[in-house]
Amino acid sequence: MAILCELLSLSISSITTQRNNHDASQAKFPSNNAGDHSNFGHDTVEARLDKALASASPINLIFFFGGIEDARHLFGIIMRIADHESSAVPQSNRKYHFTINDVKASTLARDLIAFTLLQLVASSENPSKEYQTLTTVFYLFCFQVMPAFVYKHLQKTISTVIATICSGDSGLDWVFLGTPARDEIVKALQSWQVDAGRLYTTSYMSSSVARNLEQTRHKHIMKLRAEYTTAPKGCEKEMPLYYKIGAFYLPTSSLERHEPALQTLISQYERPDKMPPKKIKKHVEEKWKVNVTLVDVVWEKETPSDGVLDLQFNPYDAVESLYAERPYYHHPLHQPEHATMLYDYVAPYFVRTADAINHLKGRMKVEVVCGELNTVLEKIRYDVLDS
Repeated sequence: MAILCELLSLSISSITTQRNNHDASQAKFPSNNAGDHSNFGHDTVEARLDKALASASPINLIFFFGGIEDARHLFGIIMRIADHESSAVPQSNRKYHFTINDVKASTLARDLIAFTLLQLVASSENPSKEYQTLTTVFYLFCFQVMPAFVYKHLQKTISTVIATICSGDSGLDWVFLGTPARDEIVKALQSWQVDAGRLYTTSYMSSSVARNLEQTRHKHIMKLRAEYTTAPKGCEKEMPLYYKIGAFYLPTSSLERHEPALQTLISQYERPDKMPPKKIKKHVEEKWKVNVTLVDVVWEKETPSDGVLDLQFNPYDAVESLYAERPYYHHPLHQPEHATMLYDYVAPYFVRTADAINHLKGRMKVEVVCGELNTVLEKIRYDVLDS
């Protein structure tokens, strides 16, 4: 079995691999022995499926992603494949196998939640349910705290994933979860049902977000990096509020149905005389919930800590990281022209991802492998990977 590797991102050792039965090459890979949980990705999406590879003669392609984090590179390449095939004549019958790997079971558990939600979006014929699921994907992917109705849907999804894994399945016909990883992934999922919310409160999360972002923003202002002080188009009202209190806008329909009190507070905040955001902050701290998937409970219990959770990321970077063009890559999705908040950028991206999953139905398999990168690659090389 051959392994041809292309390094996608040194920061997370993200590797795409094509395997075939003709050539063989060896490569040494950076090791990732870190014990801490990488809760958010920071990379710009890379979807390196160029025309030569897309038009290559082998029917099937196999890709390997090491250090998968939040699976953004996987989503990007699935979308890229679907975009390329949509214009192909005749219609492609090529099959794709993606192996996603991380040393942390909690990272893979979080990705399984995202896969389950995206499958719900892909198969939904009910706009109301699809909207609720998309909102849950949005908060799971982007933010540290979430409204109670989103948290409820997240917990329901976690319970579903646990039940299907314990029955010996992944719950998704396009996802394969090997036996060795199941127990640790279930343990991570169960910790998010009870323990994670006890370790960190909503108040701690929102206050820490605001404090960390202000410190980061100040550093970049001093370095004259304007992108850290400029909101994406349409987010000019939302981003300053997020910087102050770690909370952000919801689409109007969600506010009216689930958060009427917050809608009133935001209206008062946006008036010319501008009510201070303290009341909004109080509402969030009392009513909203922690995005528990950011917390690795096992690591928190086993590692001496000063009680500080790494929240050094800016959700508004998602606009650039998800939609960036590359010389070798034409993005299949354009930025929305009439966005009024971050949700308007992120939701269409995941709708397109769900559509791509539908497009590849029956021809795509995502294999989930937990373990240290070099060890996993050696097992693949010698065809001894446990399943």
